[in-house]
Amino acid sequence: MINLSAILHAAEWDEDRRDRLLVREDEKHPGMLVLVEDDPTKEFNGVWAPYDKALAIANHVGVTEELWPLFVHNLTEVLSRLGRLRGFSTALQIR
Repeated sequence: MINLSAILHAAEWDEDRRDRLLVREDEKHPGMLVLVEDDPTKEFNGVWAPYDKALAIANHVGVTEELWPLFVHNLTEVLSRLGRLRGFSTALQIR
């Protein structure tokens, strides 16, 4: 799940515009979006959607390249390649 509110914020959409899009998406796909608004730290507040829907919206609003790490299937492999290209060794391991 990816936070759509954060994607739309990254696209610099104002709150009214974000709300309209999120309501429209919820009407088109009932039950797909999850609203979190009671997180005491506010870190997880927002509207969350499955990966495919989040990617479609990021493409629609033009922030996919800016947020590319969210949409990489194998981030460890990408980081490893970047490290080799830049001459760094990567110590990132996922167990």
